Amino acid sequence: LDSALSYYQQYQGLMKSLVSADPRNVEFRNNLAISYSKMGETYGSLGQLDSALSYYQAQMAMFESLVSADPRNVGFQNGLAISYVKLGEISVELGAYEEAEVYYKQAAAIWEKLVLIAPQYAEFQRFLSLIQERIQKLENLPILILQYQIQQTKDTTQIYAYYAALVDTLRSRASQQFRYVEDLSQSLNSHAWYGLFLGEFAQAEALIQEAMGLPYKNSYLPTNLAPALLFQGKKKEALKVYASCRNKPFEVGSYKTYADAFLDDMKAFEKAGIIPEAYKADVEEVKQLLSNP
Repeated sequence: LDSALSYYQQYQGLMKSLVSADPRNVEFRNNLAISYSKMGETYGSLGQLDSALSYYQAQMAMFESLVSADPRNVGFQNGLAISYVKLGEISVELGAYEEAEVYYKQAAAIWEKLVLIAPQYAEFQRFLSLIQERIQKLENLPILILQYQIQQTKDTTQIYAYYAALVDTLRSRASQQFRYVEDLSQSLNSHAWYGLFLGEFAQAEALIQEAMGLPYKNSYLPTNLAPALLFQGKKKEALKVYASCRNKPFEVGSYKTYADAFLDDMKAFEKAGIIPEAYKADVEEVKQLLSNP
C-alpha cells in the first residue's frame, strides 16, 4: 500500500501539471479525478479515513465541474455518481450514516437518469440496483441497531426506552413507506407490554390504541389492551375486551384461544407483582370469566 500510494502521488502530480498546462482538456481533468479516487482508496485501505474522505471530496468536485462543462457526457455523470458512492462508503466507515444515505441517494438519482437516457449501457442499471440495495440497508440500520440493543439487555426499563426510540423511528418510516407499518404495529405492542411491567398502564393503553388504528391486523393487541384498561380501574371497558375475545381462536403462537393467552399473561403479571392492590378483586373476576367460557 505504501508503494501504491507513492505511485499514485506521482501520477496525481503529473496529471495536475497537465491540467495546469491545458485547463480545458477534459481528458486530463477526468484522469485527475480518477487519481483522486485512487488516492482515496489507498488511504482508506491504510485506515487513514480522514485523508481518504478529502480525496473523495476532491474527486466529487472535479466530476461536478466536468458535468457542468459537458452535461450530456454520460461518462462524466457516471464518474460523479461513483464519487458519491465513494463518499457514502467512507461516511459509513466514519459512522456518519445520515450523510452516507444522502450521498447514496445522489448517486441513485444520477443512475436513474442514465438508465433512461443511455439504456445501451447495462452497467448503469446494475449500478442502480446495487446502490438501491445499499440505501435500503442503510435506512434499516438504526432499526437493526435498536433491535440488537433490545436483544442484548434484560433490564426492563432499558428495554422500554429502546422500544420508545424504535417506535419513534418506525413512525417516521411508516408515514412514508407502507412496508414499515407491520414493524410499527409489533413494536407498539412490545412497547406497551414492557410498559405494563413498569406500571405505565395509561401509556400502554395509548400505544395499543395507536397500533389498532394502523392498517395491519395484530392478534396480540387485545391481550395488552385489556390489562392496560383493567389496571387503570377501567373495569367495564376491560371486561368488554375480555368477553369479546375470550372464545376466539388465537391465530399466532401456541394458544388455542384468547382466553389461554389472557390467563397466561395474568400469571406473568401476578408473578411480577404489578397488579394494583385496588384492582385485585377485579382480576379475580376476570380470571373467573376466562376460566368458564
